[in-house]
Amino acid sequence: MQRVYEENLKQLSVFEAMMERRVRQGVSAKIELDLMTNRILQQQNSHQAAKEQERIALARLEQMVGDTFSAGTAFSVPPLSKLTQQAKKQAVNYEKMVFDEASFRNATVVKEYFQIESAKQSAEAKQAANYPTIYAEYTYSLNHDTKEKEGFFSLGMNYEPGAGFSSIALANASKAKVESLVQSQEASRRTVIENIQTKYQQFVSAKDKEVSLIAANAGNQIVVDSYRRQFIAGRKSWLEVLNAVREQNDNQIELVKTRATMLGAFYNLQVDLGMMPWQEFQFNRQPEPLFQPLDPVKEWMTTQDYVDLPNSSNSVPRDIKATPNHLKNISEKLEDEKVPKKVKKLVDE
Repeated sequence: MQRVYEENLKQLSVFEAMMERRVRQGVSAKIELDLMTNRILQQQNSHQAAKEQERIALARLEQMVGDTFSAGTAFSVPPLSKLTQQAKKQAVNYEKMVFDEASFRNATVVKEYFQIESAKQSAEAKQAANYPTIYAEYTYSLNHDTKEKEGFFSLGMNYEPGAGFSSIALANASKAKVESLVQSQEASRRTVIENIQTKYQQFVSAKDKEVSLIAANAGNQIVVDSYRRQFIAGRKSWLEVLNAVREQNDNQIELVKTRATMLGAFYNLQVDLGMMPWQEFQFNRQPEPLFQPLDPVKEWMTTQDYVDLPNSSNSVPRDIKATPNHLKNISEKLEDEKVPKKVKKLVDE
């Protein structure tokens, strides 16, 4: 925005120099030069306010990132026109992603999903408490004086229904909580989708508005040049020329604000859709599996290396050959079988 104010101040300075010459020559009244000076002061105040906004924004950004920026950082940023062109190119496929729920995955919805799964597991645990518990117990006793040994094996059942079968009521309450969380997830999903679609409409609206403002600025420049020539010819007043310049400046400021709105909506869409580089797009689109107690065992089984045992019985060690008959043919029983390398090593030794 500061670039717009600086360009407008340069244009007003040109008009001021022209009016000074006309006043010295007695062609124009001094009040017209005073009007020109007043317009320049107004632009300088607006320019100073834009600088203060920039300093406040940089201070807030420094607090957020915990780092300081060098002087002139804002002027090192590419012009808004280039940034908006890049945003429009990258947002070509955003409409499909916004309105296609299959490609949408938001952290809020994912959080609700895991809360539902947690409630389901809790409900299953409370449902299991409604049934009796069957247990097996083995007791072994040894008398050190008489050296007598005695062992007992027992099978029992335990059932705790709770006061007035309250465990059944707790299980039903857990099921109701699951249903409540499902509805809460649906509400969150709709809210998130509505917010994203609203931001996308803001982006599209700003993009369309930019086109009309660009055409309006081009027309305003033509009007200013025409009014300037007509003023010299005596067909337009100096106030009409300055009003045309002000209208051109207002349209330029509105164009800058529109582009800033477009960029803000674009970056908000990227965050909500998980398109930012730090969000790891290829990972947050994958479903998260729930933990299962047997998962570590299955993982260990799949990571074991298996080899084929030799077909010949010559590799059977002598210790195995001297074993009882039901173990002598171990190599034959393991023939064409898949066994771990550790067993293969023991057999070959």
